[in-house]
Amino acid sequence: MNLVIPDEILQSTQLSPAQIKQELAILLWEKDYITLEQARELTELTLTEFKQLLLNNASKSTTKKSWHLVKRDCMTGSPDDLVHLDWSEEWKF
Repeated sequence: MNLVIPDEILQSTQLSPAQIKQELAILLWEKDYITLEQARELTELTLTEFKQLLLNNASKSTTKKSWHLVKRDCMTGSPDDLVHLDWSEEWKF
């Protein structure tokens, strides 16, 4: 399915098409219409990037579903290298 947004509406929002996708994904996820993974797919971001987007938008959010996310330092590198790290401290509840 394709969604067409008229140019005048897009211009009035002053958002890029990518930002519109992000806003739509967050809204649908916060209202439990789609899963976190589906929202991430809609934005075409990595999971880490999408979670960062949620943290950045938490202050603007009306439902505050994303408030439970914990801000963490960003790790960069190969995903293969991250698999071999000891994550036991991060996984404690």
